[in-house]
Amino acid sequence: PLAMSVSPNPWSDLLQVNIANGVRGKGTLMMFDQNGKQVWQRQETIVTGDLETWIRRMPDWKAGTYHLSFTQNNERETITIILTE
Repeated sequence: PLAMSVSPNPWSDLLQVNIANGVRGKGTLMMFDQNGKQVWQRQETIVTGDLETWIRRMPDWKAGTYHLSFTQNNERETITIILTE
């Protein structure tokens, strides 16, 4: 199964995202605010089964609770993250 970890959490500017146990091919990272509204999306390509990528804070994101999801081949992993000022 997919496994996702992030660092640091809470975060303020730059978030490291690690995906493990993915399969070669494309997947989608999505960020949702605390109301469930999608506020960001990016397609990623896994080459070796694992992926390390970074997310930079967008100017319109307010401090609070967010949910980061990675979806690949109908499998989804979601982590709750805290964005600080």
